[in-house]
Amino acid sequence: MEELRTAILNKMKDELSVKQFRCLENAIDSELSEYNITKKSRELSLNSDNNEIIIKNFLGTKLLEGCSKKTITHYKGIVERMLDDVGKSVSEISTDDMRRHMAMWQMNRNVSTTTLNNMRLAYSTFFGWCFTEGITKDNPMKRIKPFKTQKKEVK
Repeated sequence: MEELRTAILNKMKDELSVKQFRCLENAIDSELSEYNITKKSRELSLNSDNNEIIIKNFLGTKLLEGCSKKTITHYKGIVERMLDDVGKSVSEISTDDMRRHMAMWQMNRNVSTTTLNNMRLAYSTFFGWCFTEGITKDNPMKRIKPFKTQKKEVK
């Protein structure tokens, strides 16, 4: 807060008489004494535990890496649904959380193993990025192996 006070006073010192400057100084001291003020950070925080910010950063990275808008939309939908379902911050999600989420998804929606594998790949991409960026200490998807799918007969 002292930094803010000094910055204001430095900007006004050449504009005011000595008496006016002292009045401003006293007013600032009196009014700001009841506030806690912190300076805004201008850095993009990739370590934020805010799921929304993490998703936006992930999607932005994927866009920069050349993923199509369709892929970005797919990642956005699947990751947001998972985070809503699991109900935890990204850094708290475990392998068991992901297994439960995928098992419930399969039971409630009766999805194929191919769909589950596509979900697993999207989650693995997301959590791999989170791990690389230091948001998570581990990738909870690395212990979830691909699901066996039935091969279609070709006639």
